[in-house]
Parts: sequence; structure tokens; C-alpha cells
Amino acid sequence: MATDESIPEGFTKGPSNDREQDVETVELEPGEQLLGTIVDTHEDEGEYGPWARLRINDESRGPVDYFAKDEAKTMYFADDLAIGDDVFIRKEEDTAEIDGNEYHPTICRTRE
Repeated sequence: MATDESIPEGFTKGPSNDREQDVETVELEPGEQLLGTIVDTHEDEGEYGPWARLRINDESRGPVDYFAKDEAKTMYFADDLAIGDDVFIRKEEDTAEIDGNEYHPTICRTRE
């Protein structure tokens, strides 16, 4: 494991890649979006199945944690999202219906 002594003088850790940094966890409201770079990920299994937390250096908010939903979650577990990817995530204002329940879908896109 590398130590801080092996890092050249003048180089520091940025706030977006400090895993120990306490950052805001965002829950998107309909019409809200995230746009930025994935700087860290964490996944685990809970009572309701697998989940993934993406730390995104959002262009307007700075570093935030986002628990992946809908397309973002599907893309993450299909290995289509990774650290370093530029990502756009938006919770739609229009509702959709699954099994008689209405919800606001969340879309996810990566930069080509």
C-alpha cells in the first residue's frame, strides 16, 4: 500500500476523490438532475436486494453521493458505469406505471 511519503511534493487529494469525506447524499426530485464525473462507487446487498452508491462530482453541487435508481442502477450492475465516467442522471417529471403503481422514472446517460 502506498503511503503519503511516496507522493511527489505539491500533489494533494481533491475533495471529490476523498473517500473519507462526508458529503451530502442527494435524492432527486422530479425534474432534478446530476451532471458530473463518477469519482467513487460502493455496492452492497440489503434487505431489498443489491444497491449501489455513486459518488459524483456534480458540476453545480460539487461532490455528492447518489443511490442509483432505475437506469443508473441497471447500468451500474451491468458494468456500464464506472469510476471516471461522465454521467447525466435525471428524475423525469412525467410518471410511468409498473404493476399499477405510478412513479417518476430516472434516466441515466454517459458521455460518448
